[in-house]
Amino acid sequence: MRTPPLLLLLMLPACTDSYDHDDSPKYGELGVGAFLYRCPADGDPTCPAGANTAPSFPSALALGSQIDLQYTWQDDEDHFGDPLPQLQSATSARLRDDGSRFTALEPGFVAVLALTGNSEVVDFVHLEISAIDELRVVSGDDPIPLLKLDLLTGEEQDLQGLVVDLRDTRLGGILPYSWVSEDPAVLELVSGSNSGRARVRAVNSGTTNLTVTQGEHTLTLPVAVELGSNSASDSDSASDSTGSTDSTAGTTADTDATGGTSSGTTADTDATSGSSGTTGGVL
Repeated sequence: MRTPPLLLLLMLPACTDSYDHDDSPKYGELGVGAFLYRCPADGDPTCPAGANTAPSFPSALALGSQIDLQYTWQDDEDHFGDPLPQLQSATSARLRDDGSRFTALEPGFVAVLALTGNSEVVDFVHLEISAIDELRVVSGDDPIPLLKLDLLTGEEQDLQGLVVDLRDTRLGGILPYSWVSEDPAVLELVSGSNSGRARVRAVNSGTTNLTVTQGEHTLTLPVAVELGSNSASDSDSASDSTGSTDSTAGTTADTDATGGTSSGTTADTDATSGSSGTTGGVL
């Protein structure tokens, strides 16, 4: 039995500031189906790299972020042939509809409704929107924030920008980021300069800063690059060192021939003195 839309809407605390919710999995609160958190763009910290759908919902969404949602039936046999419901925000002033994409406009809790073609509400779920307090950078999927970045020449590193609220809750959603290396000759951006996820490459030994910006928040990450054992710079250095050694050996040999105390010099001295040869003639 489907709940009448008007009665259901009266049940929804769409604009409350508190709600006891479960973040994973995000089954509809009427138990009809599940809400899927989609990953259409790279950079959302909720989504593993390369994933199309997140394994779970974030605990809260970042204010100003965008998310993509999709609904699926929990029991396909009961809804065989039924089209999937369309999703709609119960409070567009807080969570704006942009087709399947939603934009978080105001902190608080909001309900997302699953509607049939005749506008019947078959399910719903509550999401929390939270204001951003701090910007952080992590390495790949490691949850520990980076305070600095140490690399070897030639090494590449995947970095993830993320934001947290006052409760230190990691916030989900697609946000615009900017990544800038102060010295591209030391550290260059390989990809993702305007995404939440970026890849950097250590080019030459030295130090620089990587600056990450998200909205009003900026983070500066010190970077130190050292020569790597397999780097081109290290190989060139080794070649130069070998050449210098050969040159030194050649110089030493020349010096010996000129009149040092080496065996080569002794041989020259023997040939020059001729005394032993003369003595042999007299005898």
